Amino acid sequence: MNRRAFLAASGGALAVGALADFGWWWFGRSTTDRQWLLVPHTLDPIDRETIYQAVTPRPGELRIFDESWTLRRRIPLPFFAHSAVQDARDPGRLYAISKWGRQLAVVDLRREKMDRLLECPASIRFFGHGLVDGDGDLLVAAHDDAVRRGRILRYRDLELVEAFDSFGIFPHEFRFHPLDPSLLVIANGTGRDSSHVSWVDVGKKRMVKAVPSSLNRNIGHFQFLDGSGERLLLYGVHSAPAVDLIDGQEVTQLMVEGWRGPKGQRLETLNAVRSPDDADIYWVSCPGGDLLLQIDVRRKKILALETHSWPKTVFARDGEIYISGRDEGLMSLRRRAGGLWRPVGVPDFGTGAHTLWVRPWDASMAESA
Repeated sequence: MNRRAFLAASGGALAVGALADFGWWWFGRSTTDRQWLLVPHTLDPIDRETIYQAVTPRPGELRIFDESWTLRRRIPLPFFAHSAVQDARDPGRLYAISKWGRQLAVVDLRREKMDRLLECPASIRFFGHGLVDGDGDLLVAAHDDAVRRGRILRYRDLELVEAFDSFGIFPHEFRFHPLDPSLLVIANGTGRDSSHVSWVDVGKKRMVKAVPSSLNRNIGHFQFLDGSGERLLLYGVHSAPAVDLIDGQEVTQLMVEGWRGPKGQRLETLNAVRSPDDADIYWVSCPGGDLLLQIDVRRKKILALETHSWPKTVFARDGEIYISGRDEGLMSLRRRAGGLWRPVGVPDFGTGAHTLWVRPWDASMAESA
């Protein structure tokens, strides 16, 4: 059953108010543990290719901020990373991954430098996201241009040992099933007008099930809404700002109805974070639409729209929501101060698509203020 709920930006969707214009997220997670925040950054001017394709390698860096938002590390890279993943067994090792490119860096956090670039087959391009499994193997989303198929690459001890089908094209974010780590849940693009999520048995290399998305360009990212692995908040590119709510095989689309934006804008809902105050409320960024959406996943409706200039990353920390903006850097929503956004004082936060909470990798980090 595919049920669409088209919700108007006026009337049914209450506008919180026009806030100070500013804006630019990885959907973050709330944390009170001692963790620092990593943000990829490009050293070149931002344009469409840099953000969405990164076909031509451009110099970049990884920026790491501590709890007080002091910039503690700047690690140079020969390319602009789309996202990064920390090694579960060795927190001093991190992998930075390009999107649409052939660059995947092994980063030594202790020495604050890139160790090496991992090799990939000639027809393969990395597609921005990866995971480290329980055995320490690195899994990376990729696309094989020669056969126009999505692939999940497996690296063991930094060597490519296998590539298996993602059961779609242009796979992007993927996650382990919360109840069964032998299953990968993969956001696949399947062409201009359709896309789907696939549940793939890694051992048997077969697709267990697929759920089509209503988003008519492609899907890129998602979050599990609970521990069942069957309820998802799915976001990506559509003809208007929109998300999908997946519950088993049922798909509910929440879309900003009557959208009238500039022609040619890429309307991608890019990142999302759960509200620290209400587990049913999520904040979703839509940079191309200059919007921040507030969504109730239980009632299946858009509650509010906020106008910002290119809101990109959104995450939560210590009971506050943060968004990063192209014009005014990092800002936080202090509900205790009347629900108003305020600058955090980090204007040069970083231009990457996603952030990553990084765990302490040595004693000096854990003990630092």
